[in-house]
Amino acid sequence: MKKPAIFSYVIVNGTWALIAYLLVKVGVPLRAIAFVVGLGVILGNLVTYAGVKFATKILARPRGHFE
Repeated sequence: MKKPAIFSYVIVNGTWALIAYLLVKVGVPLRAIAFVVGLGVILGNLVTYAGVKFATKILARPRGHFE
């Protein structure tokens, strides 16, 4: 489960890096970019962490038992 988790974090953080670049190109003030991207990175990483933990929990269940 380690490689998919790392891949997920790379995608999330890479997306925010691209968003920051595009916001600079458009001309958004740096203070606004720092706030939006910082908040997005924190929330994105928290959601990714929760998703990885949830997937690990679901995949750890024994299979073939329907209750």
